[in-house]
Amino acid sequence: MKDTFILGLHGFSAHINRSMHNAGVALLKNGEVVFAADEERFTRIKNDGAFPFKALDAMYKQTGICPREIAYVAMPDREPLWQLKKVIKYILNTYFETGIFASNYLRESLKRTLQIKRIVPENLSYCKLFFVEHHLAHAASAYYSAPWDEATIIRLRTF
Repeated sequence: MKDTFILGLHGFSAHINRSMHNAGVALLKNGEVVFAADEERFTRIKNDGAFPFKALDAMYKQTGICPREIAYVAMPDREPLWQLKKVIKYILNTYFETGIFASNYLRESLKRTLQIKRIVPENLSYCKLFFVEHHLAHAASAYYSAPWDEATIIRLRTF
């Protein structure tokens, strides 16, 4: 049976110089974590949010796999319009509760929505790409790595 590799990438996009907090990579082989590292471990920049090219290189070297062996790539967040809808809802709720209209936040969110296009490095462009909502990814990693036969994860919605 052929091994299945899934690569988790927490980084904005390989094609632009936009960053996220704590960029990094995780590699699963048949559902088991075989490598995980944040970009900051290689750049020595605390909470480095640059696309995790150095962590990716370390992953290839340490695991000995090549990009062609990776079947799936998971990246953070949902579709840009879904995110913008949540931001607008938050801004409106804030306005009606406080009377403060967060115009700068709205302007930045609109700008970011127009820029959002997640692109993986060219050597991974053949992979099936999935988007995983950020907090759901945290919940899943806690659940699936739990040492018990049964576990419960509670995820609260904030807006």
